[in-house]
Amino acid sequence: MASDAAEKRAMLVNFYHQHNPEQAEHVDAIMQAHTMEGIRDDCMAQYNADPFKVPPPPPTAAMASDAEEKRVMLVNFYHQHNPEQAEHVDAIMQAHTMEGIRDDCMARYNADPFKVPPPPPTAAMASDAAEKRVMLVNFYHQHNPDQAEQVDAIMQAHTMEGIRDACVARYNADPFKVPPPPPTAAMASDAAEKRAMLVNFYRKHNPDQAEQVDAIMQAHTMEGIRDACVARYHADPFKLRPEI
Repeated sequence: MASDAAEKRAMLVNFYHQHNPEQAEHVDAIMQAHTMEGIRDDCMAQYNADPFKVPPPPPTAAMASDAEEKRVMLVNFYHQHNPEQAEHVDAIMQAHTMEGIRDDCMARYNADPFKVPPPPPTAAMASDAAEKRVMLVNFYHQHNPDQAEQVDAIMQAHTMEGIRDACVARYNADPFKVPPPPPTAAMASDAAEKRAMLVNFYRKHNPDQAEQVDAIMQAHTMEGIRDACVARYHADPFKLRPEI
């Protein structure tokens, strides 16, 4: 208790030196005549300050660095959104918390002054964006030519995922889907061979379908055609017949 009383006496002396130096010499008498609660209440009423409130620790180097960084960000923010306020940043930071400043800026300017901007695009990102732009221009030339001139504005206003989803919903096609490579000579030869086999198969099992082979092969995979034929005709159209 003696240690606590000595600590409060020192705090009260310092308090009066700051707020009313003449009273600093009468601290002992004041402490004898009043309770700590009474002294606190009187100081709060007279000086609007608590004499026994422990002051916050001084800012560390990290805290000072963070505050300076936020100050720079806030100055830049106001230069962009309200230049007249840029000169009052120090007063604003003294009067308000960082959260209060952020909330106010969000409400007034719809922007967060302390949000770190994204890093500038790398060469790879720029190359990818340019590639997607070309793909989107080609896509719109095919599906909606009037939109092809608006590609830059569309890419600025929407994410790639948003553009893809909108195109799939509207045109039932993905603008960023890489088309399959053109068929090689071997693939073309195999397709021609399967076409001939399928024509022969339908001539035997369902002649009316023989004329529709090209459409059937465009609409279905080889596996799908095989499965359908096996289910319907109990025969595999692509199975080579044994040599005689």
